[in-house]
Amino acid sequence: MSACAAILLSLIAATSGHGDARLEIELAHASMVVGEAPLLTIRLRNTSAGRLWVNTRFGVNSESAVPDFRDVWFDIVGPDGRRLNFDCQVKGRLATASDYRIVQPGDWVGTVDSLSCFKIGLPGTYRIAVKYRDGNSTPPPAPLRSVHLTEQIESNQVQLRVLPSTP
Repeated sequence: MSACAAILLSLIAATSGHGDARLEIELAHASMVVGEAPLLTIRLRNTSAGRLWVNTRFGVNSESAVPDFRDVWFDIVGPDGRRLNFDCQVKGRLATASDYRIVQPGDWVGTVDSLSCFKIGLPGTYRIAVKYRDGNSTPPPAPLRSVHLTEQIESNQVQLRVLPSTP
């Protein structure tokens, strides 16, 4: 294979949008009392051998929100088996070039978010997972030798034990 062909193939691979990444979530506390708003750490880890170009805005919104205003959404199932609705008005903003970062192999980017936009009102165990996908319809081009992370990624699932409030 010629040097030009090898370079062309590496450029195609570097811009294909299929990087290896893992979305990890962790609760600050495994249990809470009804009425509290637990904190959740969200980390997007580069598990590939190459550099990833990632939208680090981590714009939280409803799954049904316009993708340009949503990169992260939650899947929370209550003790009664019902999915909880995202119940906040979000003043979304479009992602800008400054929201993007190169994430080196083994490194991660993340945020801490409150679950205050969900009505966690019943005692019992809640199952929580998070999904991430770059919602920007016009992202800045990935730098040379970087892969733009475009696929949807789902996190591990965590459980939150909610205790009844004491009178």
